[in-house]
Parts: sequence; structure tokens; C-alpha cells
Amino acid sequence: MNTKYNSKNHQIIINQLLHEGNILKATLLYKKAYEKFRNDIAFLFDIALYYHTYMSPEEALVYYDEIIQKDDTAQGAYYGKALLFEELKRLKEAKLQYALAIEKDPNYTEAHLNLADLLEDEGNHDQAEKHFIRAISISPDWDVCFINYSSFLENNNRFREALGQLSKALIVSEDNHLVYFNRGVILKKIGQLSEAIEAYNEAIISNPQYPYSYLNLAVIYKESDDYSSALDVLNNAITHNEEVSVLYYNRAIMETQLELLEDAAKDLKRSFALSPSLIPYGKADSELKPLNQDPKWDHIFV
Repeated sequence: MNTKYNSKNHQIIINQLLHEGNILKATLLYKKAYEKFRNDIAFLFDIALYYHTYMSPEEALVYYDEIIQKDDTAQGAYYGKALLFEELKRLKEAKLQYALAIEKDPNYTEAHLNLADLLEDEGNHDQAEKHFIRAISISPDWDVCFINYSSFLENNNRFREALGQLSKALIVSEDNHLVYFNRGVILKKIGQLSEAIEAYNEAIISNPQYPYSYLNLAVIYKESDDYSSALDVLNNAITHNEEVSVLYYNRAIMETQLELLEDAAKDLKRSFALSPSLIPYGKADSELKPLNQDPKWDHIFV
């Protein structure tokens, strides 16, 4: 009998079980397969990823360690462990595993990017920047490298350099909404509001289902006391994102400012139904005073 692991056939069965919501059967199938394929590295990667996604990160670590015992050059196992440690907030261990992945494969772009993020978070900006630059040199055709480096530069108030990296990202991928979104954020910070508005509109065209482009654009209009334009933006947002609570919440703010209180009340109610955690914010929000300080509307905030 041929016992060579066939990941494609195995994954078809697993995916069907997961589609049916039968995680128990999928797990049992993996455990049964483990007895047969435990010496197959490809299978061990599959089961580690499965446990990471559907079960327990700690159990996934066991399988990554087993991979490393069998092949200590398997850079993906170190990377997988790093992701798990990061998820578990064990950041020192995550950094070590990213570094080991890079040691095994100096051209591991994702490991450079993730390690750079951790180094930045701990304030080690010089080392973080080296890894961002290294990632770009390895993968100059991957827009994520430029986007992540741009965010690093923005966080360090190097706004013009950050915009330059986003321009490079657009050369690689001209329809990535995050590039336009991030441009909007930076342009607003440096006071170029018309350019920021243009960038957010480009982000919306690229991905109408990304709600934060609409929110940030609406804020620009709101801060200019142009509540009608802000309302138009949020009306458009909700046609494409009907289940996003913060869109209804912010539309209620615009409607309140325009004295459309019945509409605002309906939107707040919808927002709270989608996200009850917003209720305390609504009760204290000064922009909603005509609603949250009038007993007529008390029922909304219950």
C-alpha cells in the first residue's frame, strides 16, 4: 500500500469537514493520519497550521518542534513558532524564532518584516529599519514591504519619506486600497487636506468594502463643519458595508449636528444592536447631546 502523504487529497476531505462545521471529525482525522504520516514534514506543517487555526497554539508548537527535530533547517517551522509566540504575547521568544528563521533563510521576507515590527514596538528603531530595508531589497515587487516601511517612517514623523515609499508601492500595485488609505492619513497629518480627500476617494474606489476610508474622509469634512458632505460619505459607506456598527454611529453624529434627530436615533439604535459595547460611548458622547441628554431618547441607550 502506498502510504506517501497526499496533502491535496487529505486537505479536500478536511476542508469539507470544516465547511460542514465538523471540527471534531477533522481533528480525529488529523490524529489518525498522524500515526501514518508522522515522518512526513509536509504533513507535520499541515497539522501544525490546523492546530494553530482551529485548536490550540500550544499544541501547534509541539508539531513545529517535531519538524525542527527532523529538519533543523526548516525555516518555516521557526516562522510558524514565531507567529504563535507573538499571538501568545511571548514577544521575546517570537523575536528569537524570527531571527532563527532568518538565520536559516536570510531571504525570508516575512520574517524580516515581522521582526522589524517587534523591534519597532520595543523602541529599537535602527535595527527595525534595517530589517524593513532588507525586506524591500529581497522582495522589491511586493507592495507590503513598502507599506510596512512607510508606516514605520510615519510613526517616526518622517512623513515625506513615508509618502515616497507609498509612491513606490503604487508602482508595484496601483489598486491596493491600503496604499491610498495610508497616503490619506499622512497627507492629513501634514495639512494637505485636498490631497488627503483625493487619496481617501481613491481608496474607496479600490475597495468599497473597507469602512475606514469612509470614516476618515467623513472626519475631514466634519472637522471643517461640513456635516452634509460627511453625511453623504457615510450614506455611501453604509450601502457597501451594511453590518459595520461604527458607520451607523458616526452617521448618527452627523445627523445630530444637522438636527435630523429621528434619523440619528434610528442609526444609533442600529449601531448599538450591532455592537452593544458602543452604548457607554454613546451615553457620554458630547456630539450626541441632543439625544443622550434628552429623556425622550433614553430608550435608545438601554
